[in-house]
Amino acid sequence: MPYLRRAISFTAVFAAALGSSLLPAAAAQAAGVTTVHRLEPSAVAPALGAPAATRYRGRLLPGGRLNPGDRLVSPNRLNVLVMQQDGNLVETIPRGRIVWQSGTHDPYSVLFMQNDGNLVVVAPGNRPVWASGTAGRPGSDLELQNDRNLVVYAPGHVAVWANNIAGRP
Repeated sequence: MPYLRRAISFTAVFAAALGSSLLPAAAAQAAGVTTVHRLEPSAVAPALGAPAATRYRGRLLPGGRLNPGDRLVSPNRLNVLVMQQDGNLVETIPRGRIVWQSGTHDPYSVLFMQNDGNLVVVAPGNRPVWASGTAGRPGSDLELQNDRNLVVYAPGHVAVWANNIAGRP
């Protein structure tokens, strides 16, 4: 069984598995409370990446996230949203042509669809570097549509933010 390479506290792994803030991990590291636990790969995957239930057919559900290198694919499989290793959130169409980007360049940033409805790119150190400005709408999700539009929908399928590139060539 593999060992978790990064020394992190059990609290941090548990908090991450529940979709909680990154603050417990930072607090544990600052306090010097770090432990290496022997874990099954299936137990580590949800804690380090978005659980499978948070991404479904072009949607990033509340509490979901895209880690560096993770992608969200539209239902027709032609449009791809990637949280790049360099920290830029990028939407591409066939042949890899970029049609939208967040313009963030903090390596190892993570995209969160927060439970409060805000879509946020968070850089290391728990620093938000880009946001949709849609907080206050709990239960919202992100959808990458077949028409290339990237939309945050509040409950009732009400669009509250979009990159507005639907149908752009």
